Amino acid sequence: MRHPLHAIHRRTPRAFVTTLLVSPLLFASRSQAQQPASTTPPSLAAPTTLRIPPIAERTLPNGLRIAIVEQHDVPVVDMMLVVRRGSEADPAGQSGLATLTASLLSEGAGTRDAVALADQIGFLAIRLNASAGLEQSTVSLHSTRATLDSGLALMADMVRRPRFTDADITRLRNVRLTSLLQESDRGPSMADRAFAALVYGPDHPYGRMPAGTRDD
Repeated sequence: MRHPLHAIHRRTPRAFVTTLLVSPLLFASRSQAQQPASTTPPSLAAPTTLRIPPIAERTLPNGLRIAIVEQHDVPVVDMMLVVRRGSEADPAGQSGLATLTASLLSEGAGTRDAVALADQIGFLAIRLNASAGLEQSTVSLHSTRATLDSGLALMADMVRRPRFTDADITRLRNVRLTSLLQESDRGPSMADRAFAALVYGPDHPYGRMPAGTRDD
């Protein structure tokens, strides 16, 4: 009976046989070349100089403050509208109002419902999002320069002309209630809620989570 390597040699291209025979030598050389890890820490290079681009500030007649940072490396524009109110301003018994309102901004604006708004965002290949935290609510836009005008028009509709239909409010409220019910089975999430309530107290705005509770 022939050795198995003879069968491989007869049926396999020469390139594969060469690799088969050389590989053990390569593995052996690698194992012999391995050395214990050095205990000497590497030397650190000098820190690079931090260069912050200049910030131009303007104030519109309506009091809106604008901060502009110009970087012309790529033809894209990022804009963010910041409102200095978040879940800390939720009325008593209505926790989660700010985050729910932010979610509703993406559910239709101007003449477009949620589907039409999402289709237009996809057609323009932009990002348009709204969110709310403890102390602020934001609407952000990421667009190329070529689609900036159209993206700004959608952003303006979202901020100034949200639809806020009863059907969307009811649907998102039910989604939020379901999410809060699922959260009650997650230890880390419940620990975060308990920690905030213990540190700040349940009646303090920071003692409540931005998502609210099922009781409100």
